[in-house]
Amino acid sequence: DHVSRVAAAAWEAAALDLACIAANVPLWRLTCHRLHPVSGAGLPAARDHSPAVATQPRCLSYYTCGIGSVAEITESLTLGLSVTRAIKLKVDSPTYARTVLSHPLLLHANSVLIDANAALTPQRAVHLLEVALESPIGRQGKLIGIEQPFSSVLPVPGTEEFDAWAHFKDLAVDAGVHILADESFRGVEDVPRVLRLVSAVNVKLEKTGGIRRALAAARAATDAGLAVWAGIMVVSTLGVQQTAAVLAALPPMRAPSSSSGDEEAGAISARCACGDLDGALLVTPESDKFSGSGWTWGHEGVLELSEAPGLGALMRDQPPVHASEEPVHASEE
Repeated sequence: DHVSRVAAAAWEAAALDLACIAANVPLWRLTCHRLHPVSGAGLPAARDHSPAVATQPRCLSYYTCGIGSVAEITESLTLGLSVTRAIKLKVDSPTYARTVLSHPLLLHANSVLIDANAALTPQRAVHLLEVALESPIGRQGKLIGIEQPFSSVLPVPGTEEFDAWAHFKDLAVDAGVHILADESFRGVEDVPRVLRLVSAVNVKLEKTGGIRRALAAARAATDAGLAVWAGIMVVSTLGVQQTAAVLAALPPMRAPSSSSGDEEAGAISARCACGDLDGALLVTPESDKFSGSGWTWGHEGVLELSEAPGLGALMRDQPPVHASEEPVHASEE
């Protein structure tokens, strides 16, 4: 089923790319049009300036730092901070969290997400949360959330383990920290299953089966009161461009509703849709056959979306597709 969802996502992206090129609109304008409906149906018109898509959405991309030695952390943070001030840290224990969260380079970050990759027990998760909140990042209110602390196979409701994870979520939310589901969230069908254990979900095209299903999952999660993050696997520029179109349609990643929040304090994540679009930075140039003109890294990691039609992803050495003054209809020669 996972393979079929990945294949479906690829075929759908190709079809949407062609449709948007024919309509002379960037794909991100179509996704904003779909998730935030405006009058009319189908593709937005070329140069659509309806209220839902008139201004460019604010999208913030994080850079992912894997687990490693102090030297490896330094190298990874140096690269990440060269393109963004939003950092995602892989962490597998409270001990490692104490080390990486005290790294001096991390003081330059404006926002930090911890990804536990299903490595914790409820007790270790509580300890990690305490360590994170006591760190310089935590004291400065820069910790946005902890992703997938529990197993991808969720505990059964009513069990002691389920109640322990629900309690952990409550502790985190009270502290203004999101708990995100990643591996345990695939789409619309999982919203009721994760609702008691998380305050946010990570939507990925490879899990949902494409852009339309990702948007449907985002809408279902938002309607249930959850925040939404747009994530990726380790992918080429082509995959990153697809996820950028989903990220552009998401609401800002505000602090959990039961906390006082940090929006007034100026947390950049509270003003932007958030995700990690760093996949192309994590692969070798030889394995990435595409270049991207759909977006570029902007100030402190806030993306600058372009008006290039479609995805904005090109085979290397292929001339760019420029927006024309009038849409080119698919039926025209």
